[in-house]
Amino acid sequence: MRSSILLTCCYEEHENSPIVGVCTNKNCKHKRAFCVACKPQFHKEHSDDLVRLNEFDGWVKSRRQLIEPMNQLVNECQSFQKALKCLVGNVDQNNQPDFESLNCSEIEVYINQLILLEKAQVNLIPKIKQLITFQEKLKKEIESLILNKELCQNQQLSIEELEYQNQLNSTYLIKDDDIKIEEQKEIDKCVKIHFRFSQELKYEEITLTNNQSIAQGDLFALCEPILPLNVSTKFAFKCHEDGIYIGVCRKELIKIANFNPKLNKIGHGAYLIFCDGSVYSHLEKEKNLTKQSFKYGKNDIIQVIVNINEQKITWIKQSTNEEYSMKLEVADDLCPCVQLWGKPGTQVEIIDF
Repeated sequence: MRSSILLTCCYEEHENSPIVGVCTNKNCKHKRAFCVACKPQFHKEHSDDLVRLNEFDGWVKSRRQLIEPMNQLVNECQSFQKALKCLVGNVDQNNQPDFESLNCSEIEVYINQLILLEKAQVNLIPKIKQLITFQEKLKKEIESLILNKELCQNQQLSIEELEYQNQLNSTYLIKDDDIKIEEQKEIDKCVKIHFRFSQELKYEEITLTNNQSIAQGDLFALCEPILPLNVSTKFAFKCHEDGIYIGVCRKELIKIANFNPKLNKIGHGAYLIFCDGSVYSHLEKEKNLTKQSFKYGKNDIIQVIVNINEQKITWIKQSTNEEYSMKLEVADDLCPCVQLWGKPGTQVEIIDF
């Protein structure tokens, strides 16, 4: 296995966006591994069947539990085949017997076997033929699955790598207490503004509740008001689920992208971290689409500090004090934002801290 793996989308128009999950819908005709752009384009009608990478290991284990009952079914089929061959063999063993040489008990057994064979011809053989037809179809599907698995292995897109994709993590943790004290002083200087999600500045499928403090749905939701340019600000989000990007963005650039920007190239307009440790920078190519931040998930509170003077944005995980910082280009349309993806009902909430 490679020392580092970053799976990217194979659809050319998605421009190598990172893979964030897999589709398990039985009837889906598109690629199983999907990026953020794939979801609204290909998997909108079966979003319940999308599995995030951090849930993939559990999904695999649940499906592997089907192996034992499948083996039992194979054994039962083999047992039935053996019994049927035994019946036919007993009747056909000596061709037609000499009845004059048989006693009454032997005649009884032979006649019953012939009657059973006749019943099998009427009742069992049609069902066996249907089963054989279905078996041939199933065999082709199994062969197709095996071929697809070999292709995936050739493309280095194996189950192990999908699991390994979720395990990659690079943690940035400051331990010096003196530095923490100074940083806390800077945080205290930041202005706390009463932000709310905007009804106009969001993807159409996102719904807002609780006086516009909770966003639910898919893709980008922006907050109002715009960040002031003369002071540093602070705000925080609480994740009600996994699968939430948190940060700030350029309002006009995100609107132009219809609230679904391509984050794999710089210039997308956002400064974000994601729950698996991935970071996204509008400015820095060497940081964009890499794993440098801390991980977070359901019920975590993420504080965001925007330092205008230093042109820097900092994220802090409240429960552990882990933090990550990124260079920020000051602009007159910067605003707090989130991007949601995952199961229907994924929520994030603006909170005071």
